[in-house]
This record gives sequence, C-alpha cells and structure tokens, in this order.
Amino acid sequence: MAELAAGIRSGRAAALADEPDAVHQAPHDGTTPAEPARRLPALPRLRRGGRVSERPWRRTAGCWGSAGTWRSGRPTPVPRWRTSASPTSLGPVVVAPLEQVHAAAHAVLVEWHAGPEAAALDALLDRWAQEPPLTKRARRPAARVARKAVRRQVRRVLARSDRGAEHDLRKAARRLRHTADAVAAVHARAAALGKLGHQVQGVLGDHRDALLLAEHARRCGAEPLAAYAEQVAAVAIAGLDAHLAALRERADS
Repeated sequence: MAELAAGIRSGRAAALADEPDAVHQAPHDGTTPAEPARRLPALPRLRRGGRVSERPWRRTAGCWGSAGTWRSGRPTPVPRWRTSASPTSLGPVVVAPLEQVHAAAHAVLVEWHAGPEAAALDALLDRWAQEPPLTKRARRPAARVARKAVRRQVRRVLARSDRGAEHDLRKAARRLRHTADAVAAVHARAAALGKLGHQVQGVLGDHRDALLLAEHARRCGAEPLAAYAEQVAAVAIAGLDAHLAALRERADS
C-alpha cells in the first residue's frame, strides 16, 4: 500500500507543471499517477464496516485521465498522414481545438489538487500505508488468493471478447493487468498473464484513439486524415484475436 501511495504522488509535479506527456510518460508498470488509483481495488478487499470511501482515489483517476486525454503517450497517426494539407493549415483546424480541450482539463486538474479532496486523499493514503484496512480474507494464503483473483480477471476478459463489447473488454483487460501486477510477487504466472492483458488493452486503446481522431478530423473537415485514422483503427483491431487466443491458451495451460 505504501508503494501504491507513493506511485500516486510520484508524477504530480510534472503533470501539474503541464510538462509534455507527463500523465502518460511513466513506464508500463502501473506507476503513472492515475494507474495506482485504479489498481487499489484489485488488492485484498477493504473493510466495509465504517466504509472507506472510494471517491477520493476515483476522483484522482478521473482528473488525471481527463488531463491526459489529448496528450497521450501513444504515437499519433497524424505525422504519417500525407496529403496536400500543410502543417500550418492542419494545426489551426485539427490540433488547436484539442489543445483548448487539454488546457481546460488541465485547469480542472490543477484546481482539484489545490482543494480539500486532494488533501483528504493524501490523508487517506497515509493512513492506509500505516494501517491497511483489510478484511479477514487477507489472512488467507497469499498464493491461493492471488491465483483465484487472476483466474477471475482472465475469465472476465474472455467473457467480453465478442465484437461490439470493446469498451468492456478494454476495462476488463486493464483490470487483469493491474490485478496481475498487484500479486506478481506470490503468483509465478501473473506477470505473463498481466502482459497479455496489457497487450489486449493496448490494441483496444490504439483502436479507440484512432477512431476518436477520425471522428474529430471529420468534424473539422479533414476528411483525408479521418480516412487514414480509420485505416489505423482497422489495423489495430485486426491484432486483437491473436492476443485473445494467446491469453486463452495461457489460461488453459
């Protein structure tokens, strides 16, 4: 819990200073400020008597996510687009509206971190780091609990593998990744299963990002860019079945 609390705080300064890609720049180990906040519920269940509110960390995840929406660390398809449009014409039409959205989201992030909810979150994390509010389930053998938790998340992913459920599948894959990260020390196969969950999440994230870019470009009247982004989306989603098959095979072995 202390490590997760430190992870939530670790990227604040850079992101609050609006440094490029600060929200998404950390390595893929769950150490971006938003990710530990999302990962906390994957740990042994918290005490429900005198219920500990989930709101502070979920609000943190939402604020970090909103601020990073238009400055994702993923490569954007825009630089590979080739049309007669010049960079100077592309910027005002396509990029400027996104920068405006980012600026508004960043302002919300800065305001939130100066307010009482951020202070309450820090106090809660300090308290949990000193005395984690665990239930009796936390007394069970860690390896057995870890195996069961990971199996449950793998089943959730595979149960959402039908086309048309990409949003739910991406959330399930992210939860598998974070659960596997949280129990890797006591589960020998967790790292491999978490990596497969991350691959599924990444493919779906690339697909979603490209579709969002296509929608935005079309709204801005940049039809060639929209068409190219849709091609990128199609290429991304074409790799999904292979990752799901690998996860299914690993889960059955």
